[in-house]
Amino acid sequence: TCEMVQAMWGKVLKLPEQKAARVIRMAVTELD
Repeated sequence: TCEMVQAMWGKVLKLPEQKAARVIRMAVTELD
């Protein structure tokens, strides 16, 4: 799973800032 997460973050970091922020917010909400 760790590799999957790293791959996901790699993709997220390549996104435009607004999209990345939205994805990060979604991820944080799911972790809560």
